[in-house]
Amino acid sequence: FDANTSFTISGWVKPTDINATSWLMSNRNGNNQPYYQFGFSDNKLTSQSSPLLEDDNISNLQIPYDSNWNGTNNWNRISLVFDRDHNATHGVIHRFINEAHLDVLNMTNANGTLTGTEILFGAGSDLNASQFFEGAIDDYRIYNRALSSAEVTRLHQLELPPLPQIVTQPGA
Repeated sequence: FDANTSFTISGWVKPTDINATSWLMSNRNGNNQPYYQFGFSDNKLTSQSSPLLEDDNISNLQIPYDSNWNGTNNWNRISLVFDRDHNATHGVIHRFINEAHLDVLNMTNANGTLTGTEILFGAGSDLNASQFFEGAIDDYRIYNRALSSAEVTRLHQLELPPLPQIVTQPGA
């Protein structure tokens, strides 16, 4: 990933535990720097990046326990949109759970390259076995541009499982 360009990461997750630290995806190199990773920790959606975020490079988003979050042991779509301006001098990260746009993080560095040679799914950049993702991951996609909010919503709606059909038999 080049932190000077826009991109989107989106996929379905079915976590069994969001209290323990467990990473959904990370980008790393042999020295783990610079890196980007996101996942769950203390019931929060956590984003961590050495070249992009301030305050110890971590941003936690409290999971909304409302209609936007289907809960643990259920499928949820997580999307992160990295949106850089045309000069790559400013940027924001949009975080979505299911189709709800939850927040916007300012990228604090004007530029920087995520020089990782590996993309890991279900593991953090340091490969700490106690922080592997607990649950299921499906249909992860990486786009080479920032998807709009409407595109993230449409992507979520297109991939929803069909509603169950209830068929009743008339009484005899």
